[in-house]
Amino acid sequence: MNKKQKILISDADKEISEHEPELEAIYNNAPIILLLIDQHGVVRKANCDGDSAATKHLAETSGLQPGQVLHCLNSMLDPKGCGHAKVCKQCTIRRTIRHTLKTGENQQGIEAIVPADSNAPDRSVFLISTSHLVLQNGPHVLVALLDITPRKNAELALRDEKDRVQQYLDVADVMLLAIDREGIVTMINQKGAEILEYPIEEIVGKNWFDFFLSPECRIELMTVSRSLLEGDETANEYHEITVCTKSGGQRLLACHCVPLRNVKGDIIGYLTSGEDITEKRKLEEQLRLSQHLESIGTLAGGVAHDFNNLLMGIDGYVYLLRENLGSEKPEAYLDEISKCVESAARLSRQLLAFARKEPIRPKILNLNHNIERMLKLLQRLIGEDIELSWKPDESLWPVKLDPGQIDQILANLCVNARDAIGGIGRITITTSNQIIEKAEAFFPHIKPGYYVTMTISDNGCGMNLETQKHIFEPFFTSKEVGKGTGLGLATVYGIVKQNNGYIYVKSDPGVGTTFNIYLPSTEQDDSIARETEKPGSTGTEKILLVEDDAGVRRITKTHLIRLGYCVIEAEHPKDALKLASDSPDIDLLLTDVVMPELGGRELSQQVAKLLPEAKILFMSGYTDDIIASHGILNDGIHLLNKPFSRDQLAQKLRELLDE
Repeated sequence: MNKKQKILISDADKEISEHEPELEAIYNNAPIILLLIDQHGVVRKANCDGDSAATKHLAETSGLQPGQVLHCLNSMLDPKGCGHAKVCKQCTIRRTIRHTLKTGENQQGIEAIVPADSNAPDRSVFLISTSHLVLQNGPHVLVALLDITPRKNAELALRDEKDRVQQYLDVADVMLLAIDREGIVTMINQKGAEILEYPIEEIVGKNWFDFFLSPECRIELMTVSRSLLEGDETANEYHEITVCTKSGGQRLLACHCVPLRNVKGDIIGYLTSGEDITEKRKLEEQLRLSQHLESIGTLAGGVAHDFNNLLMGIDGYVYLLRENLGSEKPEAYLDEISKCVESAARLSRQLLAFARKEPIRPKILNLNHNIERMLKLLQRLIGEDIELSWKPDESLWPVKLDPGQIDQILANLCVNARDAIGGIGRITITTSNQIIEKAEAFFPHIKPGYYVTMTISDNGCGMNLETQKHIFEPFFTSKEVGKGTGLGLATVYGIVKQNNGYIYVKSDPGVGTTFNIYLPSTEQDDSIARETEKPGSTGTEKILLVEDDAGVRRITKTHLIRLGYCVIEAEHPKDALKLASDSPDIDLLLTDVVMPELGGRELSQQVAKLLPEAKILFMSGYTDDIIASHGILNDGIHLLNKPFSRDQLAQKLRELLDE
């Protein structure tokens, strides 16, 4: 070693010596336990201030085995271990230190548990890291131990708390579901998992809208979700959703939503509670049908009375015609007979519309016209002891909804009013236009806009506030057992909500009840949708008429001949098929829908094979739901409802033949 090298070494030793107090201070004040272990497994150095409940005071550790420091491993070299624990060979700290001593490989952040003993009554958890060092007196291992016991205890406590909360949620007999702002399910209880038929772990983490909602209600629920996350207080109103199960089925849930907030008050998602009402809804439908049949039974007497009057008028004028045939002009008598027939047809259509069960078909209409057509039926429903007062606004705006739903609303509310009166009284129906610029105190949550209002009020027994809170709930009724199903007002509420409307009730015991219904007005004129009968044109085409009722077949044939058409007729579908095969020049098939042996739909399909250019026109006196069950009412199908006039028949024929 030359002089220059000796000077460099001397300077280095001097620099190390100068910095040794600083290094010692850093070592002793490190926020972790530091152990310097030699190749024999003996602690040669330990920092003084990294005390832990699981260790001896580190000032006393020099010359000890690591296990003596940690109350666990008394000997790093003894193959039997320290004897303190039964699984010394599996001890993470023991294995990590020995591995580094043996291989020289460093280890980083390995979690290790130190069992409890008399000095450390609770177990301790460390993160251990080892570094292999080569010093003047041989290889060493620098061991860093970070005590994470408080953090692990907090994690265990949090896990225990989460498990307890999950147990509380699992007790609930409704679905409880937490959804974050992105639509991801963050929590669901056991009942929810049972409804969806998935394990909880297969639900949490998935998008609620993409995986579990039916396509029909997905867009609507996403709108509700956005409103809720934006802080709209009305978005947590009752709504129904259809969910898809793992087996491919569907369940109907009645839901309420509430926002979830963090400690700052920010909305981070929402909690949904959902009751499975699939079976309840089926029962509702059965009870609603029963209630409907009861109402129809009530109407039957009044309808029979009106029909008897009409038939008496028809019979009387026919008698006068026969007596005076040839002596005077019969036009006046014929006009009266025609009026009676029109009234009878209108009465039957109303009754059939009231009794029908079919998908809704919204139309542009004037509410006054529909109410006026129902007044006679409503009077039959409520009885002669109750006065029915009708006060329309003559300048009423048009609305768009199914006419049959108006009938249901009127019938249910009037029957409810009749029962509340229980004797002599008065029911008043009024209509009006109203512009809502902002939600009013009496009508909270209503959106600004143009509305047509329908008000049904009575002077019956009235209701207290507690009863008013529940009247729209399915199966809730204040009537005696056997006097009501509790579905009438629930049906009304459902129809109004389905048409984006609002319904409010005001009632006082002993005074009476008023229902205010707000329906959104439409800018379209109801004259667009109003059916008008125009005089029909004549024609010369060849028509195959198929009708099993002889009377209807005769009058229809007469109409067709007088309109100029060439007619061949058949009573039975089988005869019609033979005529179709023998007459390739047939231009149109006019057939009844419901017939014995072969229905109109099946007949038309077979005729279409024989005469692919021929047009098809169906006629029927049944309600739309019965016609639909026979395969009619699809797009592109043409139907003429019985009874029809000659002009209606002529107009429909020209529409088809001129296409």
